[in-house]
Amino acid sequence: ARGVDGVDAPFESIEEMASAYLEELRQLSPRGPYYLCGYCGGGIVAFEMARMLQAANEHVAFLGLIDTYRPDSVRLPRLAWLSRVSASIEGLSYLARQTRRGLKRNKDELSQRAAVRWHGATSERMPHELREAWLTEAFFKAARHYRPGPFAGDMVAFRALDANPILTSTPALGWADYARRVDVIDVPGNHLTLALEPNAAVLGQQLLSQ
Repeated sequence: ARGVDGVDAPFESIEEMASAYLEELRQLSPRGPYYLCGYCGGGIVAFEMARMLQAANEHVAFLGLIDTYRPDSVRLPRLAWLSRVSASIEGLSYLARQTRRGLKRNKDELSQRAAVRWHGATSERMPHELREAWLTEAFFKAARHYRPGPFAGDMVAFRALDANPILTSTPALGWADYARRVDVIDVPGNHLTLALEPNAAVLGQQLLSQ
């Protein structure tokens, strides 16, 4: 990703990312067929790359998204969830723990954002310990503004089973109306552990079988 070196500013849009990565891809493979796959936010970029390749009359033979939900496709009903959780002593204790963790997390994030902005304003190299926060904030902003168009092809969505039921019940991870066909394959683990053993072996076998 642009910005990993702490010098170049991160991309400001998903379209910019997709275009830049396609330039690199075409240096190795000027023509298709192309096989694309992305994890989490990388799946959003892979989706846009596939659309750009189709617009250039290139053949996308495979498009896979690993636990990638379409931006703004899931709305968690926080009030209903809070009502259920707070109905018991155990639930209230859980809320208290989560609140303490959330306050600390918010404090840490605010501190990191302030440091990122300060270093950005001084035009200095972004310190290594701040680069992940720098890139993450930039990506989330780009994803919030991304409005995907349709992909005239089939795609495969690999979905982590260990997740909030509201997520796992979202049809085709929110992509149902954005591709000709979306096959959903459930894989063990949560959003982070699906890429760790022993879950990674299952994900790998599912990829190989496509």
